[in-house]
Amino acid sequence: MARMRTVKDVMDAVFSETNKCRVKPKLSKITPIRRIRDKESVVSAAVLVPLCICDGTPSILYTLRSSKLVQHRGEVSFPGGKFDLSDANLIRTAVREAEEEIGLDPEAVNIDLWGQLPPIPSRVRW
Repeated sequence: MARMRTVKDVMDAVFSETNKCRVKPKLSKITPIRRIRDKESVVSAAVLVPLCICDGTPSILYTLRSSKLVQHRGEVSFPGGKFDLSDANLIRTAVREAEEEIGLDPEAVNIDLWGQLPPIPSRVRW
């Protein structure tokens, strides 16, 4: 008789150290499809790509931005936003914005950084 897989089994398999070690080098080799042209006018921002389990299935968490916003209204996005001077780095920016946007409590969940992608320009000027 086959053993029933639990959510913990799925988490352990998908988000395993083996998978992390396999994915990290691939993330570091990704090159952006658009280049930043005017580095003088760059506003730094960051997003978090939250990997989670939803109804027992490994998932990626997206947000739907309000239609009342000026920038990126109505877009499906990852939680994130502009760098703030109080942020130590862009990783902290992404975590802080996820706290604000989706209520992510970094003290209550396991935030495990698998990598950073290179900067890409936004379609919108800040």
